[in-house]
Amino acid sequence: MWKKSFYITFFSIFIFLSMNIYAFRYSGTDIKVIGSISEMYIDNITYTSQKQKKDDFITNFILGLSLKHEKKTEILDFSGNINQQIFLDNHSFNNNSQYFNLFYKRELSKYIRFQLKNFFIHYIEPRSFEYEFGRTGGRYSYYHNKLNFNCTQDLSKELTINVHYANHLNNVSRKNLSDSYLNSIGIKTSYLFSSTSILSLLYDFTHKKYNNPDNTNYIYHPALCYQQYFTKQLYSTSTLGLDFIKSSNDKNYTKPVFLTALTDTIDNRSTLKLLFSIRNHPQSHSQNITKEWKISCFFIMKLLKKMTYSFSSFYGHGKYISTESKKTYNLNGLHTSLNYEFWNNIKGILEYTYSISKSSDNSNNYIRNKIFLGLTIVL
Repeated sequence: MWKKSFYITFFSIFIFLSMNIYAFRYSGTDIKVIGSISEMYIDNITYTSQKQKKDDFITNFILGLSLKHEKKTEILDFSGNINQQIFLDNHSFNNNSQYFNLFYKRELSKYIRFQLKNFFIHYIEPRSFEYEFGRTGGRYSYYHNKLNFNCTQDLSKELTINVHYANHLNNVSRKNLSDSYLNSIGIKTSYLFSSTSILSLLYDFTHKKYNNPDNTNYIYHPALCYQQYFTKQLYSTSTLGLDFIKSSNDKNYTKPVFLTALTDTIDNRSTLKLLFSIRNHPQSHSQNITKEWKISCFFIMKLLKKMTYSFSSFYGHGKYISTESKKTYNLNGLHTSLNYEFWNNIKGILEYTYSISKSSDNSNNYIRNKIFLGLTIVL
């Protein structure tokens, strides 16, 4: 198996390095075409129990585009790629996935500005612990599009008001899971008490529906947000609020919300971030209301001029509160990576990812290891 995988990887690298990769600037816009190839080994490609799991070597061909346009009063930033996966043994699992991210910001005047963000992803497997947490076991594809728009006006030097709107679409290929559609609108008022502390009042209304029109949830969310800078490098952001949930099962829930993040830019070479959250919400693929708490950390450090190391970990616990089964689920995960810049436009990456899922439903119990080795050209 290793020998076959080596020949495929070697041949793929030869083709990849023969490609023409271009970067150019047009009318103040930086445009880059990016190509990469990688080989990875996954010991559980089916997200199933140890007895049923399958392992395989997978070759990834990625072709991407990035575009950045920046003026004094506006910024446009776009990145996207398509990824062709080829499985060494399980050819029926070969697939093509897509991703793009769009950000646009503009100042309409000295006191008014708006920004638009749109994130789209289509993958066969989750691309982060957040996507993997609470996921029903098995191998299936999903489409996710997340649109966010907000407009901010400065009423004074200390007082600002922000109006925001969000639209989320989730589609899964499994027939026993539901597609969901979310619309949310809200308002946030922030007051700058000092150069180190900001207090905000927030109110959101969310409407979330599923394939069946009768399966609709309404969420009313008032909250208090506080941001505190302890030093120029160390600051925290916290949210304390309530979710008033009117669920599709004609039950009403009043549940607390707590989110907090601590960020420390230790020096100009390393950053540490810690996050913790407790929230009750309807799942994306099911109208069931779940109580979830999550804790995660992220650390990145520049070891050498051309070498960067990163580490992240995740733990989440969830419990169904809207069904009699009281199903529970947990996810533990860690990810570590090492990046090295061989030349100005060629980078190598080595990654390892581990995750373990445990649930009261045995079909969602699995352990998964992934080793990733890749090469990217960026001009």
